[in-house]
Amino acid sequence: MRHNLNTMQLYKFVSYSVNSECVKGEVLNNRVLFFGLFLLFVILAGIILITDSMDEQTNNDLNLKVLNIALSPTHDPDQLLENSKPLVFYLEKELNAKVNIIHVTDYSSVVQALGSQHVDVAFMPGLPTVFAIKTADSRPICIEVQRGKTNYYSHIYVRKDSGLNTLEDLKGRSIAFTDYVSSSGFLYPLSRFYEEGLIDKGENFDKYFGKVRWLGGYETALTSMFNGQVDASCGSEHAPLWYLDEEQKKEIKLLDKSGPLPTHSLVVRNSLGEEIITKIQQVFMGLNNPENKAILKDLYHADALEEANVSTYDTVYQKAITTGLFDDVFATADE
Repeated sequence: MRHNLNTMQLYKFVSYSVNSECVKGEVLNNRVLFFGLFLLFVILAGIILITDSMDEQTNNDLNLKVLNIALSPTHDPDQLLENSKPLVFYLEKELNAKVNIIHVTDYSSVVQALGSQHVDVAFMPGLPTVFAIKTADSRPICIEVQRGKTNYYSHIYVRKDSGLNTLEDLKGRSIAFTDYVSSSGFLYPLSRFYEEGLIDKGENFDKYFGKVRWLGGYETALTSMFNGQVDASCGSEHAPLWYLDEEQKKEIKLLDKSGPLPTHSLVVRNSLGEEIITKIQQVFMGLNNPENKAILKDLYHADALEEANVSTYDTVYQKAITTGLFDDVFATADE
Protein backbone atom coordinates (compact mmCIF):
# COMPACT_ATOMS: atom_id res chain seq x y z
CA MET A 1 0.00 0.00 0.00
CA ARG A 2 2.89 2.24 0.84
CA HIS A 3 4.44 1.27 -2.50
CA ASN A 4 1.27 2.20 -4.34
CA LEU A 5 1.15 5.48 -2.52
CA ASN A 6 4.71 6.25 -3.50
CA THR A 7 3.97 5.30 -7.06
CA MET A 8 0.96 7.59 -7.09
CA GLN A 9 2.95 10.38 -5.58
CA LEU A 10 5.65 9.83 -8.17
CA TYR A 11 3.06 9.90 -10.96
CA LYS A 12 1.62 13.14 -9.66
CA PHE A 13 5.09 14.62 -9.33
CA VAL A 14 6.07 13.60 -12.83
CA SER A 15 2.73 14.82 -14.20
CA TYR A 16 3.16 18.14 -12.38
CA SER A 17 6.72 18.47 -13.59
CA VAL A 18 5.78 17.81 -17.19
CA ASN A 19 2.90 20.24 -17.11
CA SER A 20 5.08 22.78 -15.40
CA GLU A 21 7.78 22.44 -18.04
CA CYS A 22 5.15 22.81 -20.77
CA VAL A 23 3.98 26.05 -19.23
CA LYS A 24 7.54 27.23 -18.90
CA GLY A 25 8.17 26.22 -22.51
CA GLU A 26 5.18 28.20 -23.72
CA VAL A 27 6.33 31.24 -21.76
CA LEU A 28 9.83 30.82 -23.11
CA ASN A 29 8.53 30.50 -26.67
CA ASN A 30 6.42 33.63 -26.26
CA ARG A 31 9.41 35.52 -24.94
CA VAL A 32 11.56 34.34 -27.85
CA LEU A 33 8.84 35.35 -30.32
CA PHE A 34 8.44 38.76 -28.70
CA PHE A 35 12.20 39.31 -28.64
CA GLY A 36 12.45 38.26 -32.29
CA LEU A 37 9.73 40.68 -33.36
CA PHE A 38 11.33 43.46 -31.34
CA LEU A 39 14.70 42.75 -32.92
CA LEU A 40 13.12 42.78 -36.39
CA PHE A 41 11.48 46.14 -35.66
CA VAL A 42 14.82 47.59 -34.50
CA ILE A 43 16.55 46.32 -37.65
CA LEU A 44 13.86 47.76 -39.96
CA ALA A 45 13.90 51.10 -38.15
CA GLY A 46 17.66 51.16 -38.47
CA ILE A 47 17.47 50.51 -42.21
CA ILE A 48 14.99 53.36 -42.65
CA LEU A 49 17.16 55.74 -40.63
CA ILE A 50 20.26 54.70 -42.57
CA THR A 51 18.45 55.17 -45.90
CA ASP A 52 17.24 58.64 -44.90
CA SER A 53 20.71 59.47 -43.68
CA MET A 54 22.21 58.28 -46.97
CA ASP A 55 19.73 60.43 -48.95
CA GLU A 56 20.56 63.44 -46.80
CA GLN A 57 24.25 62.67 -47.02
CA THR A 58 23.97 62.45 -50.82
CA ASN A 59 22.62 66.00 -50.94
CA ASN A 60 25.19 67.09 -48.40
CA ASP A 61 27.88 65.55 -50.57
CA LEU A 62 26.55 67.69 -53.43
CA ASN A 63 26.89 70.68 -51.10
CA LEU A 64 23.55 72.01 -52.31
CA LYS A 65 21.98 73.76 -49.35
CA VAL A 66 20.45 76.78 -51.07
CA LEU A 67 19.36 77.28 -54.69
CA ASN A 68 18.68 80.82 -55.94
CA ILE A 69 16.46 80.98 -59.00
CA ALA A 70 15.85 84.13 -61.04
CA LEU A 71 12.56 84.56 -62.86
CA SER A 72 12.71 86.77 -65.93
CA PRO A 73 10.03 89.42 -66.47
CA THR A 74 7.40 88.33 -68.99
CA HIS A 75 4.25 89.40 -67.17
CA ASP A 76 2.95 90.76 -63.86
CA PRO A 77 5.72 90.19 -61.26
CA ASP A 78 3.33 89.60 -58.35
CA GLN A 79 1.45 86.96 -60.31
CA LEU A 80 4.74 85.42 -61.41
CA LEU A 81 5.89 85.07 -57.82
CA GLU A 82 2.54 83.58 -56.81
CA ASN A 83 2.72 81.07 -59.65
CA SER A 84 6.22 80.06 -58.59
CA LYS A 85 5.15 78.71 -55.19
CA PRO A 86 4.37 75.16 -56.44
CA LEU A 87 7.77 75.12 -58.16
CA VAL A 88 9.50 76.05 -54.89
CA PHE A 89 7.64 73.30 -53.02
CA TYR A 90 8.55 70.72 -55.67
CA LEU A 91 12.23 71.70 -55.87
CA GLU A 92 12.75 71.84 -52.10
CA LYS A 93 11.29 68.36 -51.78
CA GLU A 94 13.33 66.86 -54.62
CA LEU A 95 16.63 68.65 -53.92
CA ASN A 96 16.40 68.71 -50.12
CA ALA A 97 17.60 72.31 -50.28
CA LYS A 98 16.24 75.77 -49.58
CA VAL A 99 14.96 77.43 -52.76
CA ASN A 100 14.78 81.20 -53.13
CA ILE A 101 12.89 82.85 -55.98
CA ILE A 102 14.37 86.14 -57.12
CA HIS A 103 12.34 88.38 -59.39
CA VAL A 104 14.37 90.67 -61.61
CA THR A 105 13.15 93.65 -63.59
CA ASP A 106 15.34 93.17 -66.65
CA TYR A 107 17.33 90.45 -68.39
CA SER A 108 20.68 92.20 -68.02
CA SER A 109 20.35 91.90 -64.25
CA VAL A 110 19.83 88.14 -64.58
CA VAL A 111 23.01 87.73 -66.60
CA GLN A 112 24.98 89.86 -64.13
CA ALA A 113 23.56 87.87 -61.20
CA LEU A 114 24.68 84.60 -62.79
CA GLY A 115 28.14 85.99 -63.44
CA SER A 116 28.50 87.25 -59.86
CA GLN A 117 27.13 83.94 -58.47
CA HIS A 118 24.21 85.66 -56.74
CA VAL A 119 21.91 83.49 -58.83
CA ASP A 120 22.38 79.79 -59.57
CA VAL A 121 19.59 79.11 -62.06
CA ALA A 122 17.55 81.39 -64.30
CA PHE A 123 14.71 81.17 -66.79
CA MET A 124 15.59 83.38 -69.75
CA PRO A 125 15.00 83.85 -73.49
CA GLY A 126 17.49 83.40 -76.32
CA LEU A 127 19.56 86.59 -76.30
CA PRO A 128 20.16 86.70 -72.53
CA THR A 129 21.07 83.03 -72.79
CA VAL A 130 23.72 83.95 -75.38
CA PHE A 131 25.04 86.68 -73.05
CA ALA A 132 25.12 84.19 -70.17
CA ILE A 133 27.12 81.74 -72.31
CA LYS A 134 29.52 84.39 -73.56
CA THR A 135 29.97 86.56 -70.47
CA ALA A 136 28.75 84.76 -67.33
CA ASP A 137 30.30 81.27 -67.59
CA SER A 138 26.84 79.70 -67.75
CA ARG A 139 24.95 77.37 -70.05
CA PRO A 140 21.40 76.22 -70.86
CA ILE A 141 20.41 72.77 -69.58
CA CYS A 142 16.70 72.71 -70.45
CA ILE A 143 14.55 74.37 -73.11
CA GLU A 144 10.79 74.93 -73.02
CA VAL A 145 8.38 73.10 -75.29
CA GLN A 146 5.41 75.23 -76.31
CA ARG A 147 2.68 73.85 -78.53
CA GLY A 148 4.92 70.94 -79.42
CA LYS A 149 7.90 73.08 -80.48
CA THR A 150 11.12 74.40 -78.98
CA ASN A 151 11.04 77.50 -81.17
CA TYR A 152 8.62 80.32 -81.94
CA TYR A 153 8.30 83.60 -83.87
CA SER A 154 8.62 87.20 -82.82
CA HIS A 155 5.72 89.44 -83.89
CA ILE A 156 5.18 93.16 -84.31
CA TYR A 157 1.56 94.00 -83.52
CA VAL A 158 -0.54 97.08 -84.32
CA ARG A 159 -4.18 97.95 -83.97
CA LYS A 160 -6.31 97.24 -87.03
CA ASP A 161 -7.58 100.82 -87.02
CA SER A 162 -4.04 102.30 -86.93
CA GLY A 163 -3.59 102.52 -90.69
CA LEU A 164 -0.15 100.91 -90.30
CA ASN A 165 0.64 98.07 -92.72
CA THR A 166 4.42 97.86 -93.28
CA LEU A 167 7.70 98.39 -91.46
CA GLU A 168 8.17 101.60 -93.43
CA ASP A 169 4.91 102.91 -91.94
CA LEU A 170 6.50 102.80 -88.49
CA LYS A 171 9.03 105.51 -89.35
CA GLY A 172 8.46 108.37 -86.92
CA ARG A 173 5.88 106.37 -84.94
CA SER A 174 6.02 105.03 -81.39
CA ILE A 175 6.98 101.43 -80.63
CA ALA A 176 7.13 99.34 -77.46
CA PHE A 177 9.99 96.92 -76.90
CA THR A 178 10.18 94.72 -73.82
CA ASP A 179 13.86 94.78 -72.87
CA TYR A 180 17.13 95.76 -74.54
CA VAL A 181 18.40 92.17 -74.35
CA SER A 182 15.12 90.45 -75.16
CA SER A 183 15.04 88.22 -78.25
CA SER A 184 11.42 88.38 -79.36
CA GLY A 185 10.74 91.67 -77.60
CA PHE A 186 13.62 93.57 -79.20
CA LEU A 187 16.44 91.88 -81.16
CA TYR A 188 14.41 89.89 -83.68
CA PRO A 189 11.79 92.52 -84.54
CA LEU A 190 14.40 95.28 -84.73
CA SER A 191 16.63 93.14 -86.97
CA ARG A 192 13.88 93.20 -89.60
CA PHE A 193 14.48 96.96 -90.06
CA TYR A 194 18.17 96.25 -90.70
CA GLU A 195 17.39 93.41 -93.09
CA GLU A 196 15.00 95.61 -95.07
CA GLY A 197 17.60 98.38 -95.28
CA LEU A 198 15.53 100.81 -93.25
CA ILE A 199 18.23 101.17 -90.58
CA ASP A 200 21.95 100.87 -91.26
CA LYS A 201 24.20 98.73 -89.09
CA GLY A 202 25.68 100.87 -86.34
CA GLU A 203 23.03 103.57 -86.82
CA ASN A 204 21.11 104.82 -83.81
CA PHE A 205 17.77 103.02 -84.24
CA ASP A 206 16.04 105.52 -81.93
CA LYS A 207 16.14 108.05 -84.78
CA TYR A 208 13.97 105.87 -86.99
CA PHE A 209 11.08 105.88 -84.53
CA GLY A 210 9.25 108.84 -83.10
CA LYS A 211 9.35 107.31 -79.63
CA VAL A 212 10.76 104.11 -78.13
CA ARG A 213 9.38 102.71 -74.89
CA TRP A 214 10.89 99.89 -72.81
CA LEU A 215 8.07 98.16 -70.98
CA GLY A 216 9.69 95.10 -69.44
CA GLY A 217 7.37 92.27 -70.52
CA TYR A 218 5.05 90.96 -73.22
CA GLU A 219 1.87 91.79 -71.35
CA THR A 220 2.69 95.43 -70.67
CA ALA A 221 3.93 96.05 -74.21
CA LEU A 222 0.92 94.40 -75.81
CA THR A 223 -1.69 96.12 -73.66
CA SER A 224 0.01 99.49 -74.19
CA MET A 225 -0.39 99.05 -77.92
CA PHE A 226 -3.98 97.83 -77.54
CA ASN A 227 -4.84 100.86 -75.39
CA GLY A 228 -3.31 103.27 -77.91
CA GLN A 229 -0.38 104.37 -75.76
CA VAL A 230 2.04 103.24 -78.48
CA ASP A 231 1.54 102.50 -82.18
CA ALA A 232 3.25 99.10 -82.24
CA SER A 233 4.45 96.46 -79.80
CA CYS A 234 6.90 93.58 -80.06
CA GLY A 235 6.86 90.17 -78.43
CA SER A 236 6.14 86.46 -78.69
CA GLU A 237 3.64 85.14 -81.20
CA HIS A 238 1.83 83.61 -78.20
CA ALA A 239 1.39 86.88 -76.30
CA PRO A 240 -2.14 87.70 -77.58
CA LEU A 241 -3.27 84.19 -76.62
CA TRP A 242 -2.01 84.71 -73.09
CA TYR A 243 -2.98 88.31 -72.40
CA LEU A 244 -5.94 89.33 -74.59
CA ASP A 245 -9.47 88.02 -74.64
CA GLU A 246 -11.23 86.96 -77.84
CA GLU A 247 -12.80 90.35 -78.51
CA GLN A 248 -9.53 92.21 -77.93
CA LYS A 249 -7.66 89.91 -80.31
CA LYS A 250 -10.06 90.94 -83.09
CA GLU A 251 -8.87 94.54 -82.78
CA ILE A 252 -5.16 93.91 -83.43
CA LYS A 253 -3.18 92.56 -86.38
CA LEU A 254 0.24 91.21 -87.24
CA LEU A 255 2.42 93.77 -88.99
CA ASP A 256 5.61 91.71 -89.33
CA LYS A 257 7.27 88.59 -87.93
CA SER A 258 10.79 87.18 -87.59
CA GLY A 259 12.33 83.91 -86.52
CA PRO A 260 12.10 81.15 -85.61
CA LEU A 261 14.04 81.58 -82.41
CA PRO A 262 14.58 79.22 -79.46
CA THR A 263 12.02 79.18 -76.68
CA HIS A 264 13.04 80.22 -73.18
CA SER A 265 15.67 78.13 -71.45
CA LEU A 266 16.79 77.13 -67.99
CA VAL A 267 20.34 78.40 -67.54
CA VAL A 268 22.79 77.39 -64.79
CA ARG A 269 26.16 78.79 -63.80
CA ASN A 270 28.97 76.33 -64.51
CA SER A 271 30.67 76.98 -61.17
CA LEU A 272 27.97 74.90 -59.46
CA GLY A 273 29.86 71.80 -60.62
CA GLU A 274 28.80 68.95 -62.87
CA GLU A 275 27.24 66.77 -60.14
CA ILE A 276 24.93 69.52 -58.94
CA ILE A 277 24.10 70.64 -62.49
CA THR A 278 23.19 67.07 -63.47
CA LYS A 279 20.97 66.74 -60.38
CA ILE A 280 19.25 70.06 -61.09
CA GLN A 281 18.62 69.04 -64.70
CA GLN A 282 17.15 65.69 -63.63
CA VAL A 283 14.83 67.34 -61.12
CA PHE A 284 13.62 69.97 -63.59
CA MET A 285 13.03 67.29 -66.22
CA GLY A 286 10.79 65.67 -63.60
CA LEU A 287 8.36 68.53 -64.22
CA ASN A 288 7.38 66.62 -67.36
CA ASN A 289 5.63 64.02 -65.21
CA PRO A 290 1.81 64.31 -65.47
CA GLU A 291 1.40 65.32 -61.82
CA ASN A 292 3.87 68.21 -62.24
CA LYS A 293 2.97 69.65 -65.64
CA ALA A 294 0.69 72.33 -64.19
CA ILE A 295 3.72 73.87 -62.47
CA LEU A 296 5.36 74.62 -65.83
CA LYS A 297 2.13 75.71 -67.45
CA ASP A 298 1.26 78.21 -64.74
CA LEU A 299 4.77 79.65 -64.57
CA TYR A 300 5.74 80.33 -68.20
CA HIS A 301 2.98 78.68 -70.27
CA ALA A 302 5.31 75.80 -71.16
CA ASP A 303 4.00 72.33 -71.96
CA ALA A 304 7.22 70.48 -71.19
CA LEU A 305 11.01 70.70 -70.99
CA GLU A 306 13.69 69.13 -73.16
CA GLU A 307 17.44 68.95 -72.68
CA ALA A 308 19.12 71.98 -74.25
CA ASN A 309 22.32 72.37 -76.26
CA VAL A 310 24.51 75.45 -76.41
CA SER A 311 24.57 75.21 -80.22
CA THR A 312 20.81 75.85 -80.33
CA TYR A 313 21.56 79.52 -79.58
CA ASP A 314 24.07 80.06 -82.40
CA THR A 315 21.31 81.54 -84.58
CA VAL A 316 20.52 84.11 -81.90
CA TYR A 317 24.18 85.06 -81.70
CA GLN A 318 24.32 85.55 -85.48
CA LYS A 319 21.18 87.71 -85.35
CA ALA A 320 22.83 89.92 -82.73
CA ILE A 321 25.93 90.26 -84.92
CA THR A 322 23.70 91.37 -87.82
CA THR A 323 22.59 94.49 -85.97
CA GLY A 324 26.00 95.34 -84.50
CA LEU A 325 24.28 96.51 -81.34
CA PHE A 326 26.21 94.21 -79.04
CA ASP A 327 29.63 94.10 -80.68
CA ASP A 328 31.30 95.69 -77.66
CA VAL A 329 29.82 93.01 -75.35
CA PHE A 330 30.97 90.13 -77.52
CA ALA A 331 34.38 91.73 -78.11
CA THR A 332 34.95 91.89 -74.35
CA ALA A 333 33.82 88.29 -73.94
CA ASP A 334 36.23 87.06 -76.63
CA GLU A 335 39.25 88.72 -75.05
